[in-house]
Amino acid sequence: MSQCEDGLKGYAGRKCRQENRAEEISLSHLFMLSLQGVYAYMAKMKKMTKLGFLAAALVLNACSGEDRSGERPLAPAGVTAVAVEMGDSCILKGHVGESHNSSLTKCGFYWGNDTLHHTVTLEPDVDFMDTVTAVGAGRYYAVAYAVNYIGATNSDTVYFYISR
Repeated sequence: MSQCEDGLKGYAGRKCRQENRAEEISLSHLFMLSLQGVYAYMAKMKKMTKLGFLAAALVLNACSGEDRSGERPLAPAGVTAVAVEMGDSCILKGHVGESHNSSLTKCGFYWGNDTLHHTVTLEPDVDFMDTVTAVGAGRYYAVAYAVNYIGATNSDTVYFYISR
């Protein structure tokens, strides 16, 4: 029985017996070991410094399954729309309050009336704008939207009038 087999159990012991040299256990194999297995391995080898043990412990602790749900990405929030009437046209302005750790992929407006429905897609930005022109007189609606990698969010509906 070789010296490296004493006290090592599980994966570390099998690897040591296979190679008959514990020094050949690679760093990637160390990450597979439990924290106790790493400690037992380093105590047996007595070649790791305290700093090396601390670094290994910190790496293993970072993978401990700590609850980080408060940091998860969410769909955009606080999407608003404003319609500025200009007689025979209307300027639509949209704003995204927050995109929650996920980049915007597109934004724009849905606008129209009872018979007319348009979708305008713009470059993703927290502030965006479009102009409605060349439509008949009447009452129209507009809804701003924003999309990120998690989902889509619409603003409340705003209404505007075109007089011609």
